[in-house]
Amino acid sequence: MHQKFDVFLSHKSEDHTWVKTLKEALERRGVTVWLDQDEIRPGDRFVWALEQGLEASGAVVLVITPESLKSDWVADEYSRALALANDGQLQLIPVLLRDAKLPGFLSNRQCVDFRDPSKFEESVDRLIWPGLTGKQVIWAHISDSPRTAHWGEVISGIEGLGVKSSRWYEVYRSKWWIDQILEDSSKRLVLMCDIFESEDGDHPNSTQKYVELILEYRGRTKDLPNEIVFVFCHYSDDWDKAIKSSSLDRELVERFRHYFALDENAGSKHCTQLLDVWHKIQRDLMRSERFSKLLEQET
Repeated sequence: MHQKFDVFLSHKSEDHTWVKTLKEALERRGVTVWLDQDEIRPGDRFVWALEQGLEASGAVVLVITPESLKSDWVADEYSRALALANDGQLQLIPVLLRDAKLPGFLSNRQCVDFRDPSKFEESVDRLIWPGLTGKQVIWAHISDSPRTAHWGEVISGIEGLGVKSSRWYEVYRSKWWIDQILEDSSKRLVLMCDIFESEDGDHPNSTQKYVELILEYRGRTKDLPNEIVFVFCHYSDDWDKAIKSSSLDRELVERFRHYFALDENAGSKHCTQLLDVWHKIQRDLMRSERFSKLLEQET
């Protein structure tokens, strides 16, 4: 059976409101979720539906609370999930919602800790990266001569989201580092740059160099497990200026307009922009993760 869902959420009914919030947060990041109240139709045999949901999922998240550990229904889901996990058919991830002593079969598994509500978003990210995927997302900043102090604000915003960021690399020296990351199957790469930074005049050829770099790695990694995601950080009118100055042809500009972007005019709004872009990036990353798994199943 092809996996229809990335994750099956197992929980006690009293925690449904919180689990629904978790499902929505996962779906914002591109994760497909099986949740009983949404997937079991009136008239379905409950046990059969649960079995089908488990077998159609790539992972099971067990929401751990003192109450859930005493639930017979949850215990049945735990048992079936454990059997499938031991058989190599799915991944088993405990999520700690409230203080509870883990049973023996879970005590040797790494938990994702959700006990601190203020760190909910970071915990969701950790549940996916590396939880569900086994991979770490790294943001890298490529620049020859950053035009404004906004770069520092952006990097601080990225780190504030709990995302690992790398030091900046010059466009002329970045290929060796990018190639190293691409060879590491445990990492996914997000490259952020300002292709118009040559407007300062320090590096008159850098716009073309950026275009060449982006198109090369886009072509090399598209639809592959190590597909790179690009983020442009620029002023909102840069594209129109580029067309008028003929530094970039219109067809290429229209193509690049579809890339993720942060407006340098945003100033203090960067944090809000970053969160929105980060969720969109994760949807892109998850799409390629799912595509690569589908290819593996077919072969």
